[in-house]
Amino acid sequence: MAEEGERQPMQNPAADPLVAHLRRCCLRVMGEKPGCGFVVAPQLLITCSHVVGPATPVGATLELRAWGSGGVADAADRGEGSRLPLQAEVLANEATDDIALLRLLNGGYPYVALDGEVRLGDQLVAIGFPQEGQRLELDQFTAEFEAEVPFADVSGKGPARVELKFKGGQVRHGFSGGPLLNRRTWRVIGVVAVTRDARSPMGGFAKPLSCIEAVLEAAGQTRPPLDPRWTDSEGQQRLLAEGAAQAFSPEQLLQLRQVLQVPDSLGLQERIEALSSHLGKERFAIRLALQQLGTASEEIPDEQLGRRLLESTQAFERAGRSSLPDLEDPQIAQTFQRGQEALLAEDPDPLAADAAFEQAAELALAQARQAKALEAEAAAARERNQSVAAQAMAQRAQLALARFAYRQAA
Repeated sequence: MAEEGERQPMQNPAADPLVAHLRRCCLRVMGEKPGCGFVVAPQLLITCSHVVGPATPVGATLELRAWGSGGVADAADRGEGSRLPLQAEVLANEATDDIALLRLLNGGYPYVALDGEVRLGDQLVAIGFPQEGQRLELDQFTAEFEAEVPFADVSGKGPARVELKFKGGQVRHGFSGGPLLNRRTWRVIGVVAVTRDARSPMGGFAKPLSCIEAVLEAAGQTRPPLDPRWTDSEGQQRLLAEGAAQAFSPEQLLQLRQVLQVPDSLGLQERIEALSSHLGKERFAIRLALQQLGTASEEIPDEQLGRRLLESTQAFERAGRSSLPDLEDPQIAQTFQRGQEALLAEDPDPLAADAAFEQAAELALAQARQAKALEAEAAAARERNQSVAAQAMAQRAQLALARFAYRQAA
């Protein structure tokens, strides 16, 4: 459900759910050179200083535009037909670093997930509001990461800085201030700032995460926890890209187990919160984790997901830590040990462990059935022998009666 004042961009969510959600985090900033901005925390928006205008003072108010079904709009719904202009206050405007921080004065929008990790060749996506004549677009381009480029003013004035260089995307006017998404990590790594050629797909440069963090810190703001709406969209994206069975890698499941290594003094709720923090406090990713741990997650209500995931991962942890039972049969012992090794490996494999434990159980049950059959056969033999003994004793009694040896017969 959309937040108050939020307008939904036209996008097919079945194609790329997270990219579609990223568009919802973007607004057009009507500054000196109109461009894009994106929400990084509740009511906080990042853009470029040259979009706002380098001379725009802190405290100034700017108009924003949101993309809706009819294109961009300059107003937010406030209920009962009431609409107010979308506006933002300038909290910081760092012309040297070409970064600006705005505070939304009205309208509620989801915010992106930030992470500066990027590698050579990573595939990227950027969102922006380019304008060609009378044609205004909510557009995107794909690109490839090339390098972190250090640079400094040739005059020697000012500190050396770093920008992210990418190729293959056409950075037209209107993309400035927009988010640059890493499609490997599904996190925003920077702010699109400079084009190498607006007329061709030569790529451009982006301000790195460090610039965003610096302006947030200077304004007394901290990075918030992951937005559940973001991680829900990420879960759907991963499901489409990798399939439900691969939604979480073995490394991620190992991290999931490690999160549970918290002091026993913490209560159940604190442990659930620690686990939820690791997974982004979202529903979809938790359901995928439960599915990989063998739980029918679709039967669990949303409010019980954290508790059930904690229970499942604790059971998973106990299975890996359990001691090897005292087994005489070497085949059963080896099979049981193979299951434990699959759980305790550097890349745990719950499916292989389950298969090994299933085989060990079948072997043990087969021996138990054999032992029970032997026991039943022994019990039948015992009953037959006891019956024979009784019949023999009865014959002896009849013989004693025939000899009038009544006492012996009794």
